Amino acid sequence: MNGIEQAAFAALEKKHYKIIKANMTDDTFEFVSFDGEPDLTGECHLDMEHGFRALWESYVRTGNVFHEDVADFCEYVNVDFVSEFMRRYGGSEPFEMDFRYLVGEELHPVHMMILAAEDYANDHQSIYIFLQKVGAKMREDYVRFDDLLRGLSENYEAIYYVDFDQDTIKPFRLNATIEKQFGKFFRSGPTYAAAVNSYIDRVVLEQDREEMHMVMKYEYLKEQLKHARSFTHEYRLERNGREYVYRFKIANMEGIGELHKAVLGFADVSSIHNIRFKFYKSDNKLLIVDNDQKQLDALREILSGKYEVFTARNGKEALEILEHSYREIALVITSLRMPVMDGYELIRQMKQIRLYQNIPVVASIETGIWDAKHRDEIETVCIDTGATDVFLKPYHEKIVSNRVQSLIHLQESTNMLNTLERDSLTGLYAKEFFYRRVEKYLKENPDGDYLMWVTDIDGLKIINEKYGIDMGNEILIMQSSGGGEMEDFILGGRIEGDKLAALVKESALDIIREISQKPDVGFDFPVPNVVIRHGIYHIRKGSSLPVQGMYDRALLALQKIKDTYGVYLAEYDDVMREDLLRQRQVAENAESALKEHQFVVYYQPKYDLRGQKTSGAEALIRWIHPTLGFMNPGVFVPLFEQNGFITKLDFYVWEEVCLALKEWKDNGMRMVPISVNVSRRDFEVEDLVEKVIAIVDRYGIDHSFFHIELTESSYSDNPQQIAQTIKKFHDSGFVVELDDFGAGYSSMSALSELELDVMKLDMSIIRNDDPTSDKSVLEFSMQLAKMMKLKTVAEGVETAEQVARITSLGGDFIQGFYYSRPLPKDQFEQYLKDEDQNEVRC
Repeated sequence: MNGIEQAAFAALEKKHYKIIKANMTDDTFEFVSFDGEPDLTGECHLDMEHGFRALWESYVRTGNVFHEDVADFCEYVNVDFVSEFMRRYGGSEPFEMDFRYLVGEELHPVHMMILAAEDYANDHQSIYIFLQKVGAKMREDYVRFDDLLRGLSENYEAIYYVDFDQDTIKPFRLNATIEKQFGKFFRSGPTYAAAVNSYIDRVVLEQDREEMHMVMKYEYLKEQLKHARSFTHEYRLERNGREYVYRFKIANMEGIGELHKAVLGFADVSSIHNIRFKFYKSDNKLLIVDNDQKQLDALREILSGKYEVFTARNGKEALEILEHSYREIALVITSLRMPVMDGYELIRQMKQIRLYQNIPVVASIETGIWDAKHRDEIETVCIDTGATDVFLKPYHEKIVSNRVQSLIHLQESTNMLNTLERDSLTGLYAKEFFYRRVEKYLKENPDGDYLMWVTDIDGLKIINEKYGIDMGNEILIMQSSGGGEMEDFILGGRIEGDKLAALVKESALDIIREISQKPDVGFDFPVPNVVIRHGIYHIRKGSSLPVQGMYDRALLALQKIKDTYGVYLAEYDDVMREDLLRQRQVAENAESALKEHQFVVYYQPKYDLRGQKTSGAEALIRWIHPTLGFMNPGVFVPLFEQNGFITKLDFYVWEEVCLALKEWKDNGMRMVPISVNVSRRDFEVEDLVEKVIAIVDRYGIDHSFFHIELTESSYSDNPQQIAQTIKKFHDSGFVVELDDFGAGYSSMSALSELELDVMKLDMSIIRNDDPTSDKSVLEFSMQLAKMMKLKTVAEGVETAEQVARITSLGGDFIQGFYYSRPLPKDQFEQYLKDEDQNEVRC
């Protein structure tokens, strides 16, 4: 054990609840230490033969990782990412991450640290994983830290924890791409100062280095955070010959006051730098608009010593300058009386254009019209139009200079607060502020009926990969601006990623329904086939449900239609609520049900039309719950396919089938081949074929008795990968059956590209068959199977007429209630014995 490991073991000896040693290369693991808290592990009973990847994935599959942390957990805490991380640093650097685990209704912060083991090598990646419970005091700090973290915009992809007392910096949450840019600097430096200085000297553009060194010093940050909770600064760097704008933001964990511990976030804002807000300006520039050259020169002389000054002769010229330079302009001072476009109209248009709304405007007025009679009236009109302040002509140098400085400082302070309150890309409220604003509004307006409206852009990650993040951001900005134009719109927020939410009046429902009739209605998106889906939750008078719950219910409605073609709107109702409760109950009981063998394998016979006897069966799973009784597979199988538990269940079925086959073999019973389902999620398992072979061979079963049954829908997910896997099954001596032929749209492709032995005809073909028609799908399917030299199994056969029809067309096997329903193992054994005895009597 190396020095790092020894130190870690010593530090965690009394604090860890679990230490795992794993080998990511050969997918094995063992528990080194375990303090008996299964509630916090979820998978502690997992069979080690399922492998290390299955162990890791089960953390998310159990549903106990807090839903807000799942995306980060899946992205960073996975074998491929950690393996690449360890390989990059040769196992010399620890990988650390915090996440939250849900036990019942209580959140438990967990710290994970991964170190290279004593036998680590790049081609044999042996590691230790430490899972450490967070104690009461640490939990209090964590909650405070997490609350602060929520204040950081969604765009901060590299987030670090800084302890200035210890002079240390360590990663908290990293985007995989960002980690490559930041990790080599912030992991190599022994102290905060060394890490930051290394980063600045080697990455930051030369023109910005001196300033960056100054603003990132502890003394400077301490001064900035005396009177504010956070401080933000932008800088430039060059990467691959291209200049990027980055933003760093530091937030004090103590709030306002002494600086000891802080959150430090970095974000690439190159694409959004010029879209919404100005967060910080080191070189403020002003725009003066006046057609009186004497007054313009006087004002420019007062201000040009401190500021760079643009000038325009009227409002039209000013708008032309703003169009190209609004990002640089900190303040506009405009006269009111001008030709072409006066100051009133300039102010009005600036406040209507979202890009200019954050620029303060000062109206300047001739002293001659500033008398007692008009003073209040003119000031009121200016302020109502959108002016921030009013200056008098002729200008007083000291007054103007001080007030300009104060106005700019006030706007910068406001924008800094907006980095916590507003999402920097869309301009909508950040998640926590959105929740608070909605809660406040509903309390102040309790008598209305409202809607929580959630929207989601289908496949935004694919758009980002195909067209670039800038294009994805542009689409998100367009989507965020749509609701604000509605008359019944109240306020909106960006909750996470591409999920936007809005509080609207219930009277907006008809408009939302109209919008949802066409997925991209009202938008001229820059790329084709952009689909927006909508979820609605009805907020009734006097509702006591927390705003988070309202959002969750609207999101649930949206997720119900996520993969449904042609459906773009769903409204949460009582039926959906019951489904949610039932699904949660099913998911929560799945692990214990598997451990207690509540899942039972049933066998449905396949009748051989030529041999006139049963010559096979399909293994079907049934759940016999101790209190709920028999549970329909239609209730739990789709849910398990969604959350990934189906893979664990399938391995369980395969073990049970092999155990039964071995028992029949050992007892001298007639053995028939058993078909087992291989779900679409199973094909995501690394070395699936090898794992199946290991199970079958362990029980001494000939591969020909273990048939692989592939659903047609599984093939449509990833044809190339599945074709390769099926070939490996076929080459290993397994019989491969294509299930549900005719139920979908990929059947013909599957037949032409997969190595198959059996075609199973979907029951819909049998039930809809018309023997008098010259367009019989059943007849065509039978002919196709013969042409491709495939055996056929007709599913769902229930009548003598159907049996006769299939027999006349040359069918091979029948599976259906006409011969037998699915039977539990003991009844299936008796079924075979009775059949054998009747055969002997004949």
